[in-house]
Amino acid sequence: MDKDKITLKSRLIKETALKTYHTQDDVKPIINAFIDLIIEDTVKTGKVSISGFGSFFMATRKERTGRNPRTGEAISIPKCYAARFSAGKRLKTAVAEEFRRQEAQKLKIKKAEIAKAKRLTKTKVKVSGKTSKKAKAKLVSPSKIKL
Repeated sequence: MDKDKITLKSRLIKETALKTYHTQDDVKPIINAFIDLIIEDTVKTGKVSISGFGSFFMATRKERTGRNPRTGEAISIPKCYAARFSAGKRLKTAVAEEFRRQEAQKLKIKKAEIAKAKRLTKTKVKVSGKTSKKAKAKLVSPSKIKL
């Protein structure tokens, strides 16, 4: 995954400072307190909901049997707790819209490439008034072009 696409805590602090017209030094303790509060409340109450964004909650994993990758021996994996996140409606909608936008962009590019391939395959090379056999061999059907 690209490092540019990962939202780091430092980037979150920087962007929040820019959007709120505060310094990064002013915003950093607020972001840290917010994260700490989410962690504490999730552990204490089992669930923290942020309207429109999503919910953090505790989930239990049942005891199960696993395999030791080195020996292949069956081992018992004990019951444990894990933090989970469930996206809210606003976040789901934003992600879905971005996905649709990217798919539409890919489709536009693909359609443009197909149109270009069709234009190229319709062009015939003529040598002394006759269509060249080599030129015919180079022509490819648009349906056989992989994009």
